[in-house]
Amino acid sequence: MAEGGDETAMQKDLDNEFQRYLGQLDNFLVSMKHRDKALATEWIEKLKKSNKDIQERKLRNRFIKHFVESTNNDKSVFSSKPFKNLPQYFSDPLEEFKSLLPLTPEEILHPTEEVKQTYISELFTNVPEGAKFLQVQPVPRQGSFFILLVIPDDSKEGGKK
Repeated sequence: MAEGGDETAMQKDLDNEFQRYLGQLDNFLVSMKHRDKALATEWIEKLKKSNKDIQERKLRNRFIKHFVESTNNDKSVFSSKPFKNLPQYFSDPLEEFKSLLPLTPEEILHPTEEVKQTYISELFTNVPEGAKFLQVQPVPRQGSFFILLVIPDDSKEGGKK
């Protein structure tokens, strides 16, 4: 019986936290551009429906906290990636969009195997020449690679023409 009461109290605490962040985000809505306001409203409606269990409530609160912390009177989180457009399949469960959020310290320190694979694929995608050099290097048994990319700033040369 006590566990059910603890769970209900936790749900209530999470709901109160959500309402507090929602109030803060509502204050920013007034000064947002029309497009950003429309995106924010869509997200808010989705987040309001995301309350079936404690895990979903926690994720919902991470989203709204990120929206509040990344928005100020000058700039909206909805005017830049990844929230500039609604994700494809926006009606999917909130868990499907977790990758849009910045990683928590715990997720950074203890990444899942899926996240580790993403890091590797991003590394090979973002390295010039398709990482041909890296592909032929032996994989260290202990330790790690240190890669420093030096990319010229082409914007400075544009003015010299």
